[in-house]
Amino acid sequence: MEALRADDPAQVGPYALVGRLDAGELGQAYAGRHPAGPLVTVTVPYPHLAADPGFRDRFRADVGVTRRVAGPFVLPVDADTESPTPWLVTAGPDVPTLASAVTGGGPLPPYRIRELAVALTGALVGVREAGAALVGLEPSAVVMTPDGPRLSPFGITRLAHGDAGRSDPDAVWTLGAVLHFAATGRPPTAAPAGWQPGPPVVAEPVLAQLISDCLAASPTARPTLADLVGRLNATAVPGAVLLPPVRPRPWWRDVPASVVATAVGLAVIAVLVLSAGGSHDSFGAQPPGVAVSGIPGLPGTLPTDDGDGGDGGDGGDQPDGSQDPSDSPSATQDPIGTAATGDCFDDTGAPQTAGLRPTGCAPRTFKVVDVLHGTTDTGGCANVPEDSWNVPYPAQNLVLCLSYLYDHGSAYHAVPGDCVWGTSADSAWNGIDCQNGAFTVQKRYTGTTDGSRCNSLRDNDWVEHFTVGGRSDLDVTLCLTMNYPDDAGHATQHECMRFTGTTTRPSLHASSCGSANVVVTGRTPTYNNAKFCGTDAWATWKPDYYPKLAYTVCYRRR
Repeated sequence: MEALRADDPAQVGPYALVGRLDAGELGQAYAGRHPAGPLVTVTVPYPHLAADPGFRDRFRADVGVTRRVAGPFVLPVDADTESPTPWLVTAGPDVPTLASAVTGGGPLPPYRIRELAVALTGALVGVREAGAALVGLEPSAVVMTPDGPRLSPFGITRLAHGDAGRSDPDAVWTLGAVLHFAATGRPPTAAPAGWQPGPPVVAEPVLAQLISDCLAASPTARPTLADLVGRLNATAVPGAVLLPPVRPRPWWRDVPASVVATAVGLAVIAVLVLSAGGSHDSFGAQPPGVAVSGIPGLPGTLPTDDGDGGDGGDGGDQPDGSQDPSDSPSATQDPIGTAATGDCFDDTGAPQTAGLRPTGCAPRTFKVVDVLHGTTDTGGCANVPEDSWNVPYPAQNLVLCLSYLYDHGSAYHAVPGDCVWGTSADSAWNGIDCQNGAFTVQKRYTGTTDGSRCNSLRDNDWVEHFTVGGRSDLDVTLCLTMNYPDDAGHATQHECMRFTGTTTRPSLHASSCGSANVVVTGRTPTYNNAKFCGTDAWATWKPDYYPKLAYTVCYRRR
């Protein structure tokens, strides 16, 4: 920041200027301070631009759409578009952008990448709900404030019409590109048509997969905003900021003003014409379905405040005293006997005495995953995926195979061989593609939270419990093993291994001693502990959220 020059203004609007910054494409930037606020950047457009009516129109439009975009993850913009000397206020020069933070300090750690993913997804939701669309999202447009990452929307948002901006796959791709930059320090490599790049190297596998999905080569394969919100919320650590669900935007918000004006005008004309037609003397012969006001009426009568028909009648009886067939109660259906796959039930009973009641599918309810007809043998549900509880129904000679909709992640239904991941014992756990840093299910136990059953398993690294209040028969315990980058993760002292790679990037794989070329001389559960190995070579790795599963393995040539 330089000192102000003699020809620089001392104040712009309510902002006192305290220094001179760089000049950009828009104009000269200054450091300014509001009497009640922090340091900000004040940009004054060049005089020749301020005098250009076309620039004024564009500047006015950019500021207008930027002000429409609001929310906790979007930086507010102050501006004066009408004064002889227009101006624009954005974040202060002392606040770094994502571009400068990564360039100066290297890739962000996983927890900061997650903060960034949440903030940018929330900002995209705000852009969508404002009826706008992003036309460019780069690391320089993301400001790393003390309260977390924030989007600076000026210049990169435009009004959207129709469905544009609702599930913009291009915006999702740019989100993935920004996250990739934050995680690796470089933009994603352009992929050939039809080839999907793998996840970037991020210690949190859920984030790695999310970034990879956002960068899918096919736009239709990329997640929607609702998908991103759901995935980030489902894997959030306890106490983390949760994103609100994506709300559908009212259709009329996207109808052009000219169309609205035309429709209103036609409606007024129609009402006037119909009213004029109803002003004749023949009041006794109204057209069918048209009320006296001239507005088309609905068949039947409107209810009064006490719930009866507006004509004071008996609520729909026919002239002969019989009930209107349309109002007759239908025969009561048996919701269990007519249940189909995809239906959901609450249970007010107990494991052996079910009390099923139809309900909407939601966490802590039971979803029908199969219906076995012609039997009351519950054994047929044993091979049904995600089956949790089986209810025989002798009255209809059937069995309902029910899946419990666990409220803290999809890993509740994981089986041996599946990969799962969560950030802690208390976080949500979800299924995930198998990759470094994820856990593979070794064993699944139902009806118990006794983790000691996992102790006898080779390479058991973690035990995760899923409890269901009031239904211990639905409790689940998963025995898990960490997916390490290679076999060094589970190597033990004196074990023979095959070494490949280089001394700085070794790769160790289990091998018979006859074909091995190194032997493990020691192991410690601390990361990067070269001192522990003395003069021996060593390999090390750690997962960010599980420091106890880190290792340094020492080895020497046989």
